[in-house]
Amino acid sequence: MYRKLSILATVALVSGLVHSQDAGVNTSSGREYFASQDGQMIYDKKTGLVWMRCSIGQTWDGKSCLGSPRDHSFSGAMQAPSQVNAIGFGGYRDWTLPNIVQLVSLRYCSKGEYVGNDLRPIRASVFGVEMPRACSGGVSPAIDPVVFPNTIAGSYRTSSKNPADDFHTGIRIDFRRGYIDTNSLDDQGGSVRLVRKNPISSDEAAQAFPVDYASLSQTFEVLARDKQQIENEAKELKAKQEAEQRQVAAKREEEQRAQAAKAEAEFKTMFPRLGRCIVGESVTHRELLNASQSSGNALADIIWNSHTKAQYVIEYEAVVEGFVGSKVKTTINGYQVKQLKAGSYVDGADMRSRVAGYADKMVGKTQFYDRARCSK
Repeated sequence: MYRKLSILATVALVSGLVHSQDAGVNTSSGREYFASQDGQMIYDKKTGLVWMRCSIGQTWDGKSCLGSPRDHSFSGAMQAPSQVNAIGFGGYRDWTLPNIVQLVSLRYCSKGEYVGNDLRPIRASVFGVEMPRACSGGVSPAIDPVVFPNTIAGSYRTSSKNPADDFHTGIRIDFRRGYIDTNSLDDQGGSVRLVRKNPISSDEAAQAFPVDYASLSQTFEVLARDKQQIENEAKELKAKQEAEQRQVAAKREEEQRAQAAKAEAEFKTMFPRLGRCIVGESVTHRELLNASQSSGNALADIIWNSHTKAQYVIEYEAVVEGFVGSKVKTTINGYQVKQLKAGSYVDGADMRSRVAGYADKMVGKTQFYDRARCSK
């Protein structure tokens, strides 16, 4: 749950914050932002502050911020500037974690700020600047997407602690609604965007930050169009693949229906002559061998089970007990043989190799028929 900030604390926390009321809340999309030539830093003319354009953990590719921000505890966020300053990011070594007044200056409430009683503003008596607690809906994340692309709709750390609980919790902004809240100092849930320690003059900014907001907007619009085009192409590809899959499935179903119709037609043709198709009810393997030699590829599928003394189960091609496509389950010498699907075949040579050496053993009372005989 969000924890309410006390409005009874002293102004002691104000030390080190932005020196002017100009660092107040961003309530308009008409802010004057400028970018460095390489696009990695942003100058806010209203506050004089210089910001890293990407969050810690993201990388700048010349057009946008790629990747996901890294989560930080309060202490981890406080240590982040030293790592950035060690490499002299942007040619500067004075990067720091923003305080709540600095970070809230980036908040963009496209539908204005919330003024309800349940979210009382943070009073000037606490931070020197009165800050509404949240936005009244609008864009999310609640920050200018042209200036700070791919900012997550989540919490960002500040260097400020909450005076209401003896500074035992940190103050952060959840950019889903631009909500100012507190959380545990040990909690890892918080992204970081660094700011330079001191504001710069407009003269210095004119040299270091030549790219105006209009140019930034053009780049943003191009990226948005490219992103939309990629999304549209992905949707079209997915729709095409799904259509092809439906066609394949429909063709498969049509083939299956055709096969079933063919089997039924064959059954109707053979049924009147079924009696003369039966070779025998109790035959030896030698008789089976002779039958396979006489019929070539014509006999129905057989299964050899070595645990039943090489007994065989013969399955009808299409008819078992008078039903099209039925399955047979036969028990031989006390062993139950698995069900077999009707309509499969092996050729005569394979069948003869299976029965070799067991030609005089009994198959048992298993009916089978000679396809060649039935076709006559």
